[in-house]
Amino acid sequence: MPDVPTSFTRRMQVGTELRRFRLAARKTAQHAADHLGCGQPKISKIERGALGIRTDELRALLAFYGVAPEHADSLVAINEQPRDREWWAPYRDGIPNWFRRYMTLEAAASQIRSYEIEIVPGLLQTEDYARATLQAWEPEMGNHVVKAPLEARMARQRVLVREDPLDLVIVLTEAALRKIVWDAKTMRGQLVKLLEASELPNVDLRVLPFNAPQHPVQGLPFSILHFPEHDELIVYVEDVEGASYVDKPAELVGRYNLVFTRLRKAALDENESRDLIATIAKEFT
Repeated sequence: MPDVPTSFTRRMQVGTELRRFRLAARKTAQHAADHLGCGQPKISKIERGALGIRTDELRALLAFYGVAPEHADSLVAINEQPRDREWWAPYRDGIPNWFRRYMTLEAAASQIRSYEIEIVPGLLQTEDYARATLQAWEPEMGNHVVKAPLEARMARQRVLVREDPLDLVIVLTEAALRKIVWDAKTMRGQLVKLLEASELPNVDLRVLPFNAPQHPVQGLPFSILHFPEHDELIVYVEDVEGASYVDKPAELVGRYNLVFTRLRKAALDENESRDLIATIAKEFT
């Protein structure tokens, strides 16, 4: 996985700077939209990094905000850098379209807070466990078909050990620890890996036990992604048909934040979680 900025991270950088310049100039998003002759949603998407911006539009906004020429030229230069090949491109044939965006976001994130219900999250899976989950999803997949998505899943885990590692906060239900994926040996190896990962300084792993106190009932797993120097969050929610990405309205994103906070509060602390994982691992001997 390359350490160079991706097209997405550059869009976020440009969008964040544009928003900062706009606020410093005491302009609203509607003022900016009127100046460009476009709708206000376009400005919001540009500032969130969800949409790129042409050089002429960028220069028009920078001039409208009264940005000094040297700062304007610097931001334009960033915006005009050629698009990078996405890190997951070698595995594209084994990755559904709806998940490719997530892989880009995941690599760009500085923190991910994730709630998992039935399976161990991909970033913490062993190769055997990952292979079993892929084949369970598509029982007719042979090893040659599983190869690309399996290699991609293992490659994703590099974000945890890169120079500036991802901060990963996980709330994992006890059910995910006890659900047998393939066989006892696979499960034991997976739980041992969870114990090892939980010792990393950038991994906060907590288990929501069966006997947890009252907590929000959340039927689908979800992840909340944070990005460096970017205030807005993106929520990723996966279901059987694909996934949805939530970044607005702010109230809805805020509700996911609140639910995750309450789930984490109801979960065991880190030491108690490790103890439970170790206990369950012994049951798979």
